[in-house]
Amino acid sequence: MSSSAGVSSTTRILGARAGVTVELGAMVRWPLPSARSIPEPAAKCNRWFAISGRPPELQYSSSPTTSTKLFVSVGSKSNNDDGPVEKDRARIFEYAPDGSTGRVFAYGIRNPVGLAIHPETGELWASVNERDALGDDLVPDYVTRVQDGGFYGWPWFYIGGNYDPKHDGKHPELKSKVIVPDVLVQPHSASLGMAFYDGKQFPKEYSGDAFAAEHGSWNHAAGSGHEVIRIPLEKGRASGVYEDFLTGFATNGVLWGRPVGIAVAPDGSMLVTDDGAKVIWRVSYAGK
Repeated sequence: MSSSAGVSSTTRILGARAGVTVELGAMVRWPLPSARSIPEPAAKCNRWFAISGRPPELQYSSSPTTSTKLFVSVGSKSNNDDGPVEKDRARIFEYAPDGSTGRVFAYGIRNPVGLAIHPETGELWASVNERDALGDDLVPDYVTRVQDGGFYGWPWFYIGGNYDPKHDGKHPELKSKVIVPDVLVQPHSASLGMAFYDGKQFPKEYSGDAFAAEHGSWNHAAGSGHEVIRIPLEKGRASGVYEDFLTGFATNGVLWGRPVGIAVAPDGSMLVTDDGAKVIWRVSYAGK
């Protein structure tokens, strides 16, 4: 395992607990008596609020909140279909924290797995899985600021007004409305969880930067992803560039790790879940 720019230590953490019951088709919560409380494996979460009209097989992302808003992402069921099965999918919804006053915040986002709020600007960002079946070089996954009311193209378009061949000529009225994402990631990288670095342990230049877990391709000829990337930001804005941050999950053609989620620990280290090796990695900075 290797990391960039002097972030020099990775530690493997074992022993994550499993078996806590969850309920599909709703937003749920576990009331915890204290910050250190852990639900028992047999505990059942409490229904917080149902997402009206969504079929129960939907998976909801971990949803960041501000003082007045809660965002819920709902991915597509298909690769690039536009039939009834996709009703109310490929969208990010905004709710009040109690689940009331829901509305569509952004749409045409195939699978916005990771959501995060920038700690300085308060803007919502998403890490997005795009579609397959258009070859090794299309369509790029992406990490982007999510604009209120924004349309990101799926399933008819990608990267602006480029038509998906399956839908050529459909919805010309939407073509000029497609927002080009801020950061395009190598196609089929399977961009999942993301976080902003708001700790104090890493070098100062990391502060406020975005990090995303690239779970890795199942169908790219040469393989893609299998790393954690860093997206340098300047005043909350990306230039479109990203760089390798944590690599080594695939070596010499052997795949042994697949990063999924990212969190910044209270001590400023970074935690990365890995469902390939079934561990949590701790990335720390020991100084130069």
